[in-house]
This record gives sequence, structure tokens and C-alpha cells, in this order.
Amino acid sequence: MGTGRKDEGVDCRVFSKTMAISPHFYKFLIGKKGSTKDRLQSDTGTNIVVPGPRSQSNQVEITGPSQDAVDSAATRIQMLVDSALESMPYTHFVSVPLVHAAFATELGKLISNVKENFASAQGFDESLFVSPKKLHLTLFMLKLPSPDAVRRASNILNGVCAAHCADLQKGTPGLSLGLHGLEYMNDDPSEVDVLFARVSPASENPLAKLCEALIKTFAASELLPESEVERQRLRRPDGSLGVKLHATVMSSKYRRNGGPQRQPFDASGILASYKDVPLGQADIPALHLSVLGPVDASTGYYTAASRAQLRK
Repeated sequence: MGTGRKDEGVDCRVFSKTMAISPHFYKFLIGKKGSTKDRLQSDTGTNIVVPGPRSQSNQVEITGPSQDAVDSAATRIQMLVDSALESMPYTHFVSVPLVHAAFATELGKLISNVKENFASAQGFDESLFVSPKKLHLTLFMLKLPSPDAVRRASNILNGVCAAHCADLQKGTPGLSLGLHGLEYMNDDPSEVDVLFARVSPASENPLAKLCEALIKTFAASELLPESEVERQRLRRPDGSLGVKLHATVMSSKYRRNGGPQRQPFDASGILASYKDVPLGQADIPALHLSVLGPVDASTGYYTAASRAQLRK
């Protein structure tokens, strides 16, 4: 808050506030030919300074004759940013790569078995399987609108993982993680969209602690807004933070060959055969801040904007 002076009974104080706003959102604050910014200033009686297109600054400055006026403008600006963020697609996700040979071997066996024994199941198609090179756990999705946001996310990921490194290792060269058995997400095993491998109970507890710390820290940084915490169901009924840990093995969204993208499939037989079957165990050396979409040509896995080591 800025301070000023009173002269002859006239309140000359100037109140101010600075907001950290990604340059990606400046166009939403300014509007066509400055119309949005002009309306904000007129409605709130404030002056709003948005950095120019060549500026590297992320500081939007608001000044006005009262704290209420400045706060009103700040609230309106935040609403514009939130609205723009709402419509923005996800750009990155925090992932646990499961590309170790142990998982690839077990997934290969599962794929072969399913093709041989369940190919006649309703809705089955070979394209439903995840590529072993892309097997992973998704912890949460992110919308990172600028290189600065990606840098901040990378720093947070590395900092949290470094802080939890000792708890995760327990004498191993990273996070020891196992997959055990298959589950599905809806109520009818004959109409399944996603079939996934469970994280074994022995692996779940240390990873759950890391997930909670990551969600809490990303939320505090506002890179993971509360609206996204709710949308991605990262808050449990008891108020604690966490993720339903799972690795997608088959999904109707992978379907090719002309069928409807989300046509479900009958997984009854597969679930009966793999309800309680070990699906691999390996040490995970790092978490990734993965770019949504492109893959690394050298590995076939999602391109990494950053890798956070889980070993000292």
C-alpha cells in the first residue's frame, strides 16, 4: 500500500498494489484496443499499468485513491486471469516414468495373453493398449503458460523431491515401486473405458507422502489453483491431499481403426485373470515434469521439461 499526505483537508494518499501475472495473460487484461483495461480503470477509479509487449516483467501495477478501489481492481484482474486459465489446455504433467525393463516385460506378457485369450471380447481392439515405452503414473496435470512458469514448476519439483529423497530411498537407488493387479474406474466391468494397474501397497505409502507434498507446494505457488485441485480430485473427503495412484494399461481413448474414440470394451475376463497378478517391480530414479503431447524420439517417452532425481 502506498502512502501520501493530506493537504488542507484533502486526502492525497495514493494506494497501490503489484500483482505477479504471466505475460501470457496480458492480452486478456488489455482487450481489443485497450477496451478491457479502460473499462477496469473506469469502473474502479484506478490506474492499471500492464508491461509492454517487449518487457520481460510479470508485474502489473495498480494505483488508486483508496484501498477498496485497488482491491476491487485486483479482484477483477484475478477473475480475468482465472477465466483465461480455465479455458487454457493442459500443457504439462508430473509423471512417474515406468519404463524399466521389469515393467515392459510384464506388460508385454499381459498384452500377448489378452490378444490370445480375449480378442473376441466386445469392443476389444489391439490399439487400446498403452505403449510400454509410455507406461507411467500421472500425479497431476498443469497449465503452464510461459517459460517462466515452466521454470518455476521445475524448481518446485526438484526442491520437493530433494527434500523427500531420504524418506524414499530406504537403501535403494531411488523410489522402489511395484505394480500389482488390474482395476477399472466405472461400475460395469463389461463397459470399461480405462483399465489400470494398481501400485502395490508397499510402494504406495512413501509415494503418497511425496504426492501430498508436491500438491501442497504447487498449490501454494498458484501453479496448481484450487479449482484444479478440485477438478482433478486431489483433495480427499477428509480434506487431505493425494492422488489415486494408477498406471493406465488400456484405454478407449487410444482406440483407432475407425471406432468411436470412447467406445468402451468388455474387460470382465481380463480383470478375472489379472485381479491379483504382480506386474513388475523396479527402482524409479526420477520424477518428470512431462510435456503433454510430444515424445522424446530417443526413448519414446514423453519429452521431459525437467527431471527431479529421487536419489542422492
